[in-house]
Amino acid sequence: MINNASENKYKVIYHYRGYIRIELLSPQIFYGLRRLPLLLIAEGIKHSHMNPFAGHIVILYDPEKIDILNHLETMTSCNDFKMMYGVEQ
Repeated sequence: MINNASENKYKVIYHYRGYIRIELLSPQIFYGLRRLPLLLIAEGIKHSHMNPFAGHIVILYDPEKIDILNHLETMTSCNDFKMMYGVEQ
């Protein structure tokens, strides 16, 4: 599944049950990438790995515990995310 999400802040590259790879589309997010794990702490997320050179994040998650697409949408639309990365709506 490939689509643009959350007002073009990220793009889903690969997604299957328990695994998602997203590409960050905003330069502000890319430069603040080292702080992003704080926003990925949630019950159901097992592991996340960032590739700052490609601007990709891989998230391994438990699909029984978290709706990852909903979580990403909520995460990227919250005020803390916008403040931290200077992303405008």
